[in-house]
Amino acid sequence: MDTNTNFDAKIIDSSIVLAELLPDEKNSHIVEKYFTDFFERKLDFIAPSLLKYEVVNSFRSQFLRKRLSVEKTQLLLEKFLSWSIIYKDVDFKDVLKLAILTNTTVYDASYLYLSKIYDLKLLTLDKKLSSL
Repeated sequence: MDTNTNFDAKIIDSSIVLAELLPDEKNSHIVEKYFTDFFERKLDFIAPSLLKYEVVNSFRSQFLRKRLSVEKTQLLLEKFLSWSIIYKDVDFKDVLKLAILTNTTVYDASYLYLSKIYDLKLLTLDKKLSSL
């Protein structure tokens, strides 16, 4: 596994990131422990670049629903972008095959793909995705 680290690593999706960042999301003790380890540099988070788009789009949606102010949206974005998540490219041919095989979106298959090729646990709050 090429994660440039001597520590443990996990693949993360946007549901985990948003559970940590959004003020009204319920965050389990397990998710809190993962983030504590991440911030203490005991754990690396790996994700496809897609994660950035999903998280930022969610901020936009939260703003449009008037759940976040402009200022809070900007603060959350800065916080998220400051995290040292390791972004990896995916093989889109393999991701498409995996999406078809698992009957998931290409987006979800991107996370599954990284989980499979790096043999790492996928952290997600999506019950369907976590069962694959």
